Amino acid sequence: METALFLTGSLSLLTWLYLVFLRARFWRADQQLDYSRSESGDWPDVAILIATRDDVEAIEETLPDLLEQAYPGPFHIILVDDHSRDGTVEAALHAAQVAGATEQLSVVTVGAPPAGWSRGAWALAQAQEHAAANLPAVRYFWLTEPWIQHGRPSLLDLVAKAEEDRCGLVSLLPISICETAWDRLLAPAFAFFFQAFHPLPRVNDPRHAAAAASPGCVLVDTNVLKAAGGFTALKDAPVLESALAAKVKAIARQNGHGIWLGIGEYSTSVRSG
Repeated sequence: METALFLTGSLSLLTWLYLVFLRARFWRADQQLDYSRSESGDWPDVAILIATRDDVEAIEETLPDLLEQAYPGPFHIILVDDHSRDGTVEAALHAAQVAGATEQLSVVTVGAPPAGWSRGAWALAQAQEHAAANLPAVRYFWLTEPWIQHGRPSLLDLVAKAEEDRCGLVSLLPISICETAWDRLLAPAFAFFFQAFHPLPRVNDPRHAAAAASPGCVLVDTNVLKAAGGFTALKDAPVLESALAAKVKAIARQNGHGIWLGIGEYSTSVRSG
């Protein structure tokens, strides 16, 4: 018994020493976006891609903020809907009408993906095809989810980071809104373990091969995405965002550039439960 306790304690100690000293000090959580951005200059076109399926409550809450982004350049929202039956599309169209931004929203309806495709990759591939046909000037895709609420400065800050540091991909870990005891217990644990598995300083180091991205907030350069094979190259990826980050970083590193993953301030998850 004493030997077993000694071995267990030693293993625990070694694990913590490894995490503290050999994982790029991930626990400092110091990879945060600089929010003091200037709005002057030329800003590239952006397409915001959202895949939905029966997400009416989330869309009613989050889409208005996307439509009112404080971004000085052109941006367009492509809502890819998988035959929602709860009024998701109608809610999106209403939000655009209220915001006086009906021309900034396109709805693309898709069905079940072909064999070998995940639903997420198929939806994004259809959005990419729509953008190629209708928005040829788009420089960045901003991938988000219906249940992620982005503050008005979000797109401006993401694009500024990508442009200033020449990043092929910029991603943020949204902050979870903690309303219940379970939320307050699980949200910090998720953030801790995500950073333990994917130390942000290594992800953000162009010299290091480590790559990861956060579901819900990924800005990707369309030129780099095209060079990586587009979303078709990710059709069966188990974790689409991380697979995308790995492909983009591999290409960006060839030119001495990289990707960036940090902690969000203006992006929050409104998903309950």
